[in-house]
Formats: sequence, C-alpha cells, structure tokens
Amino acid sequence: MILRIALLLASSVLLRVNAEVAPEVTIVEEGYNYIAKLSCLGCPFLFQDTSKGSKEPWTERKDDNALLLNISLPYDSAFLSVNDAPLYSGHRVLPRIHANQVVQDLSVDELKATLSTGQLEASHETNLGGGFFGLSYRHSLRNVKTSSGLEALVFQIDIVELYSDLTEPALQYKLWDPNQQMLEVLLIQKPILSASEPSPVFEILNVKFVPRSLTATSRRTMHYLAWDDHGKIGTPSHYFSSIITAFTSFLTSGFWALFGFIMAVIIVFIVVVLMCVFGWEFWRDDYEKAQQRKHRRKLSHLYDLTSKNKTPFHHADLPSPPSNPHITQPEGEPSINLLINSSSPSLKELPPPGDPSSLTPPSLFSSPPPLSSILSSTP
Repeated sequence: MILRIALLLASSVLLRVNAEVAPEVTIVEEGYNYIAKLSCLGCPFLFQDTSKGSKEPWTERKDDNALLLNISLPYDSAFLSVNDAPLYSGHRVLPRIHANQVVQDLSVDELKATLSTGQLEASHETNLGGGFFGLSYRHSLRNVKTSSGLEALVFQIDIVELYSDLTEPALQYKLWDPNQQMLEVLLIQKPILSASEPSPVFEILNVKFVPRSLTATSRRTMHYLAWDDHGKIGTPSHYFSSIITAFTSFLTSGFWALFGFIMAVIIVFIVVVLMCVFGWEFWRDDYEKAQQRKHRRKLSHLYDLTSKNKTPFHHADLPSPPSNPHITQPEGEPSINLLINSSSPSLKELPPPGDPSSLTPPSLFSSPPPLSSILSSTP
C-alpha cells in the first residue's frame, strides 16, 4: 500500500515536470486578445487547504507565483481592457482591476481549462490554486512615430501594490523589488480599406514585459483602497456620483419607489407655490413696506379731497355744439342749431333737481310738435 502511494506521487511529479509550462504571453486572438502572466517577485502565495474535505482558512506560503492579466481590444477600438476593466474609455474614473494569482509554472493545459470555463477574471473560486487580488497600478499611453505614417500607441501598466481580504487580517503587499517588470502593449493603426470602416481603428501588435520606467508621461495612479466604482473617495465628483447612483437604484427598485418620488415632486411644487403666494409679504424689506404704506396714504388723501369738493349736479346751459367749418349746410334746409333751439325748451326752464315734478317722466303718448310749427319759426 505504501509502495503504491509512492508510485502515484512519483508519477504525478513526472507529469508535472513533463507538462508544458504556459508562456509569459499567450495569444488567444491575434491582434485583439492576449493573456499575460506577470511574475510577482516576492509576493506571498495565498493557499487554501481543501484536502480534508472542508475549506480551511487562507494561509500564506512562499512560492514563485504570477498574476494573470487578460488584455483585450474591441474591434472598434473603443477602449483597452485589462481583466474586463476598460481603460481610456472616455471616463475620468479609473476602474478597479482584479487579478488571479497562479503558480509560476502554470501549464498550458491548466490555462486552457481556465479559459474554457470562463474563470480567468472570476473571484477566488477558481481551480488555479492561488488567491485573488485587487491591484493598485500606474498606467500611461503615448504616441510613437512609425516609418509607414500610421499612428502607433504604447500602453504601459505597472502593478505597484496588491490587496486581498481573503486572509485575516487583510493582506497588503507593495511590489518594491527592483527587478519587478511591467506590461507594455504596442498598438498600431489599421489602414482604412473602405469608407464603412470606423476610423481610427487599432490592433495589438505586440505584448511584452519591460523594466520599470519612471520617465513615462501622462501617467495616472490608481490606489485600490482610495478608489471605488464612483471615483476617488473624498472628492466632490465621488460624492455626487454616489448620490446619483443611489437615487437611480432607488427609482428602479419598484413601482412604489417611483410613485413615492412623483408624489414628493408634486408636494414640493405645491409648497413652493404656496410660499410664493402667501410668503411674498414676508420677504419684502422694511423700506419697501414703508414706501407701499406711504403710497396708500397718499391715494387715500387724494380720495378724501375729491369727495369733499364734489357737489350735486346742477342743470346749466349747455353750449351749442361748435360748428365745423368743413361741413356745409345744404341750401333750403333749416339749420340744425335752429331746429334744436326752436323745438326744445330752454334748459333753464327745466325744474331743479329737488323739484318732485322733475321726477315725473314724460308721457309716452305725447306727440311731438308739428313740422309746420318748426318751419314757421325759421326766419
């Protein structure tokens, strides 16, 4: 029995040695998708013992290990993705990047199995044996000149710190080894072959590891614990983004949330209208109130003077209507003024307003004076 176990262990070791080790860069789709195995010098290897049929706590051990980075570029070159985290997508918020930890001698078959199961960018629940880290990184993108005249871009990303909450307490490790390398990706512009193709379009020409460089321009740094999905913690943009995201999540949570928001808007509108109608007097200052009181007193004084000077209406001689020099009187016809003066009694003969006889209306059946009397009175 002991001999049988020894033979099994020896055969597994031989298989492990004979297994082809995965290269540093594996091509998944040429020009668009690459898998990079970045050596993590001095990094602790996280291990969870499951040989006893139960999940034991995560522990650290010394072992040569690496971080898997999935570099992908969409066909429209909208952004460059590292482990499904889009970079240079037009957003100012730097994304969080997570990476799986593997042993340095990871085989090609194990890498293929991981790709086929879609566990490359998954959490620590993988079959790779290592832990799962959040990455603090620096990255840059710059233009380079080419002899062909096509535009080329050089992208560099440098992992500076690891963070994992799998252990107790949480693990933070800075990659300070002077021999630690960083990843460099060369992108080249594709020639435009038809008018329907978007412009400009790039493809990945080369992926490799290079020594760290401190002279890169336009470099941005993302610290894992200082950033989240809303940006850098503590900044005004992070505060407003968090509020908007929480508010949007609340509105999309169900019907009653949306109904409550609509009712709140209606109530606020009613309150504002009532404040504008009834609270206008409150917002006026003392000077404006004094001027309005002064204006009201002035109007009241003028009204009193007008009431005192007003006398009862007295009948008086009304002046004759002025003659219009532009109007000519036809020959043979009596003058209008003469008709009025001859047919109507003098206004002076009308009874005064206090006379009761003035209240007696004229008879409806009284006949007008004959026309002959009017004409005979005409000189």
